[in-house]
Amino acid sequence: MNTSARVGSGWKLWLAASAASMSIASAAWAQPKPPVRPPAPATLSPADAARANALAAEDQLMSAMANREMESLLKYYFKKNNIPADRQKTIRGAEAIRRIGDPSLKPGQRRALLSDAVKGVDNFMRGTKDTAVLMTVSSLMIEHGMKGQIAQIENLGESPSRQSELNDAAVAVTKLLDKTVEECDLQKNAVLAGKARPSDADLKKWTDLDERGNTANFTRAMVAYGVALSMDPADPKRKETAEAAIAYLTEFQKPEYKLEGLVKTQLGKLYMVGGKPAEADKMLHEADKVAGLDKFAQYEIHFSMALNHLMAKHPPQADKALVELTQWIKGNLNAKEAAAVSGSVGLMEFRIAEMKEELTKDPGEKRKQHDLGEQVLNRVMKENPSLEPVIKKMLLDRMPADAPVAKMDTVLLRALEAKGVDEFKRAKDGNADDKGKPVLEKAIAAAMEIEKRKGQANVSEDAVDEAVFLAAMFEAKLGKPTESVEQSLHYLTEHGKSPDRKSMILDNALAGVEVIRKDSALAGRDKTQQLIDQTWKTAIALGRKEYTFVYGKRLFDRSMFKEAAAVLKQVPENHPAIVHARFYQLSALQEVLDDKALDPGSKKALVAEIQKLAADMNARLDTELTKATEAQKPRLTFYKVSAILLAADLAQREANETKDLKGQQKVLALLTGFEDTVKGVS
Repeated sequence: MNTSARVGSGWKLWLAASAASMSIASAAWAQPKPPVRPPAPATLSPADAARANALAAEDQLMSAMANREMESLLKYYFKKNNIPADRQKTIRGAEAIRRIGDPSLKPGQRRALLSDAVKGVDNFMRGTKDTAVLMTVSSLMIEHGMKGQIAQIENLGESPSRQSELNDAAVAVTKLLDKTVEECDLQKNAVLAGKARPSDADLKKWTDLDERGNTANFTRAMVAYGVALSMDPADPKRKETAEAAIAYLTEFQKPEYKLEGLVKTQLGKLYMVGGKPAEADKMLHEADKVAGLDKFAQYEIHFSMALNHLMAKHPPQADKALVELTQWIKGNLNAKEAAAVSGSVGLMEFRIAEMKEELTKDPGEKRKQHDLGEQVLNRVMKENPSLEPVIKKMLLDRMPADAPVAKMDTVLLRALEAKGVDEFKRAKDGNADDKGKPVLEKAIAAAMEIEKRKGQANVSEDAVDEAVFLAAMFEAKLGKPTESVEQSLHYLTEHGKSPDRKSMILDNALAGVEVIRKDSALAGRDKTQQLIDQTWKTAIALGRKEYTFVYGKRLFDRSMFKEAAAVLKQVPENHPAIVHARFYQLSALQEVLDDKALDPGSKKALVAEIQKLAADMNARLDTELTKATEAQKPRLTFYKVSAILLAADLAQREANETKDLKGQQKVLALLTGFEDTVKGVS
């Protein structure tokens, strides 16, 4: 039994038990539902509504293909319809959902698939109404997305990163179970609709749907512990979630349901996470008295008793519960089983010592508990080598703030990075606060040290890639846009092994550039000017063509006409500034044409390009002027006047060089109506 086995046995037991218990009359499962007020309909224009409906229909079609494993057809559809990569990933959530249960997957592969599965749950649900499939998928998500994370939080304590990871899966599971209940109700009504005397087959189908809906309701109440555990203790929704599940499950602790021990244990844990330690303790002691519980269920109860008092910060009660847990293990588990849970019990012992250190004001007692906690961690690490990375992170928390990173091993450096990630998430959309800043600064130093160790046997290529990526993101949270942009570009130039990280780091650099441009003190520096240029140039090279206009105009304003023309030429047709881009491209080419060093062949090709672009500009401007506002017309007219004069000037030059009379007539034709056009320029 490993450190998460106590959770695993519980899930399997209650899932099996809840399915078996459906033989109980379905009326006993009925629970009153609060009235739900439907949301007000969104006010969309007919065109926007049509586009939204078309996208929803397309998503449903692609989801159905993914759900039915039509891989070749799905790939063809993506390619033919230019489906963006991020939308493809969401649709492929269905494929990820199917694969997360593959026993051959490595932990890292499973985590990546789980992330895709969570993102794709909404589309997956749109693609199926099969209630059995929905229940199967929810069970997979519980097993692979919730169980391990719950065990981590129970063993190691709550942190933003652990809770965030659990919350993603918990929300997805809740959606799947809600959808199952909804579909079961709809399909039950459809089975009996209009049938005064339903057939045996109809009754069997109705019963199956009713039982599945009841199972989904029960499962939803049981997983509410994980949902609540994934929330910040200060969030009122945590308590609300726990209380709603308690209200539902209370009925099922009655002996006639044959779920007494299981439900009482879960009720105790729900009281615990809902902030009611006294009720939790009482319920867990009731669970412990239920006859016939196996040793895994008993271990779960005793561990939860200690955890309850730890979370409530009750040192004497926590000590007592830990002693009782240790004694129970000695009397009930064999040597192999006891060794398997020693990590969880040791971590509990450490966390109780840590709590006592935090609460006491006596310096001597504080030192005593600090030393005890460190001794426990070293013992647990020796007994459980697989826990070394986690425990070293805990030991890191106990190190002096000024401990030099150069002398730390790589495991500790990565632990420092993980602490930085926690602070990054805690800051949410803002910058780090005074508590988070020193943590992030230390994490950046650790990341830079990892990069220095590139090529060493114990430093993987991915560890280095991740370190440089994180350093850039951490700099942004420290409110250092220049350093963040610089580090982001360093990542893109020297590292960038992960496509996802490349995309995120480019967004980070672009966001940093916007901060710099709005700060006059930063924007005027030579270094930041270079960073802006490099960021936009890099973005364009990586396919972000929306930055072609702003970068091309920047080059134009600095009289870098040849470079500006090349960039402005790349501005896509759907860019909102396409007309302005073509004007500045035309103006830049005109400046290049005046270069006396241009050879005759290049000059001839350039003249042809300018003439073609000028003609395109005239046609484009005629269209734009018909739909422009009065405020827009003077600028567009100025563009048109400039394009006409440029075309006429080129035609004049060509006529003078060839002494061609027809060329002179062409100039006059170009200038026909010119006076009327000029009147539009204010």
